[in-house]
Amino acid sequence: MSRSSSKSIPVSNVGDAKRFELINDQNECHGILKPVVTHRWFNWSVVTYWGPSNVHHHQRTIEVWHFQTPGLLYWNGKIVPVDVGDAVYIWPGIIHAVKPDKWPVVTFDRFSIPDYNKNDDVRDEPGYDW
Repeated sequence: MSRSSSKSIPVSNVGDAKRFELINDQNECHGILKPVVTHRWFNWSVVTYWGPSNVHHHQRTIEVWHFQTPGLLYWNGKIVPVDVGDAVYIWPGIIHAVKPDKWPVVTFDRFSIPDYNKNDDVRDEPGYDW
C-alpha cells in the first residue's frame, strides 16, 4: 500500500460574495472588488475601476493582473496602455495604479500572493491625480 505525501490546500470559493467598495483618497468610491477564490496564501479577485486607483506599492505582495478591458497602467512613473488579454506581473516595490482609457471602466483579474492585505499597501506620489 502506497502513501501519498501530497497535501490538499483548503480553498474558499467565494462565489457570490459581497463586492467590496474601493475608496480613493478623497473618500469617494471609485471601484469595486469581487473575490472569486481566497486563501491565506493567495487571492483571485475581479477588480473594476471607473476612476483612477491610488498610486501605491506593496511591501511583500506579488500581484498578476490580467486585463478584461483596455486601460492605462501607471508603472514606476510611466503611463503604459494595456489592452484586453494583457497580463502584468507586479513585484513588491513596483509603484503602480490603473485607470480607464477607451472604455468607461477598466476591469481585470487580480491574483495576489500572499492573500491581499490592505496593510501591505504603501501610498506613493503622485497620489490620486495621476
